[in-house]
Amino acid sequence: MNQQPFEDWLFSDEPLSAAEEKEMQIFLESNPREARLEAAWRSLRPALTSPEMVAPEAGFSQRWLHRWAAHSAAAARRRAMWLSMLSGAVALILAIPLGLEMWASLSEPANWLTGILDSLVSIWSFLKVAAIVTGSLLRTLPAPIWFVLFSVSMGLILLWSVAYNRFVLAQGATR
Repeated sequence: MNQQPFEDWLFSDEPLSAAEEKEMQIFLESNPREARLEAAWRSLRPALTSPEMVAPEAGFSQRWLHRWAAHSAAAARRRAMWLSMLSGAVALILAIPLGLEMWASLSEPANWLTGILDSLVSIWSFLKVAAIVTGSLLRTLPAPIWFVLFSVSMGLILLWSVAYNRFVLAQGATR
């Protein structure tokens, strides 16, 4: 005898028709193992469909909030440490060639002074070119494009400020 439809009916949430109910009763009377299974399922079903809610222990939320705050502070310290180490490593990598160049130029003051003068002239030339390009753009681009460029740049500055405040300044306030 195929037991599959009876097992499906046994564990089904939908009510059985009268004919199916009669077939089920005949099947359970002839199979004691299935009858025990049906009785166990009938006694277990209320516990599964309406479980009793258990209240948390007293002070659970405070303990959880305290542990979460400690975990968040530790994670923020780790992020700050890694960011500081990464920044220091990048600064060191950039400072090594500069230090080597300075060491070479300190041995000959004329080269050192020429290098400083060259840097100043380069900066001055860059500023003059930037002023010419900016003036040219101001004369050629219409006002709405300048408004869009200005708005986008202000939005990026605001985004940077918020990110800086959130990740750097907020960490210092929680310590």
